[in-house]
Amino acid sequence: MTALAPLSQIRFRPARRDAADAERFCALSNSLYARLVDTAYYEWQFFDTPFPSLLLLALDAEERLAGTYGFQLREAGLAGARIGWAIDIMVAPAHQKQGLFRALASAARREIERFGPLGLCVMANQRAAPAHVHGLGWRSPAAVANFACPTAAAGKGNGHRGPVEMQPIERFLHNDQWPDRWECPPEARPKLFTARTARLLDWRWLDCPRYRYRAFAAMAGDRPAGYLVLKLFPDPGTGERLGDIVDLVWGQPGPEVVQAMLRFALEELRRMGAHRAVTWLETGTVLDEAGRRMGFEDTGQRRYFCCLPLRPEGDPMTEASRWFLTMIESEVY
Repeated sequence: MTALAPLSQIRFRPARRDAADAERFCALSNSLYARLVDTAYYEWQFFDTPFPSLLLLALDAEERLAGTYGFQLREAGLAGARIGWAIDIMVAPAHQKQGLFRALASAARREIERFGPLGLCVMANQRAAPAHVHGLGWRSPAAVANFACPTAAAGKGNGHRGPVEMQPIERFLHNDQWPDRWECPPEARPKLFTARTARLLDWRWLDCPRYRYRAFAAMAGDRPAGYLVLKLFPDPGTGERLGDIVDLVWGQPGPEVVQAMLRFALEELRRMGAHRAVTWLETGTVLDEAGRRMGFEDTGQRRYFCCLPLRPEGDPMTEASRWFLTMIESEVY
């Protein structure tokens, strides 16, 4: 049995775009999680991004990967601020509870702080949340629930023929009808959120090698009034085909637009073979009530929003009501 390298012999360095680092990353991730990743995911997530992205590796003297901690520096959509979103946080089983997580997270924080972010955030699972809150001093203002609804709840009507018509989106960028930047819904302003630029939406939803997402524009006449993004996935435990409503954003007030988009999402997912749809309904907007009226119910599954302001003006980050959060904030979805 190979002896475990002490923490003093672990060194940290940024990941490189080469076969060796990609292989290390994928091997560790695939040993820990059921959702497998490959080199295409590694390059897309850390090297082909529309914003600065960092993956810090923890390596022992024999170049074995002990852990990773990634950050993406996303535009926050409020006063031009940028926020460091933590992603792909992993510690190999042999190195857990040895102090590596705290050392790795601190080293990654020093790297991302060079860009001057307003603060740091993570959408954490049950294990990572206490590690950040109790281990690193972050705050956790919200537990974000998965809400699920039978796709049959859409009925057999044509809800998408109401105030908007739904059209497939092949690309957001270089679409004459599409704005270069999609703002937070009017009733949600001023809030913190990941700014939806056309380039970001193409990268996140249409270039992703992990899942096949389908994007739709909600058209009011010849102008887009919003968009939604859907995906199918098998439940890791049961194999049931489920549907995710991963992003739903609108640009004009009025619950009837949101209701029509939700109804279309359920109809489309049912047509794609999903019996249930899942989404987040804690945005502080009309989406939440529209989803509950449609029949979405709390499943009890949670992800934990954790954050750490780095400047005084970042204090609003710690208030859940100041955020507009959809699944775009998590690499899991």
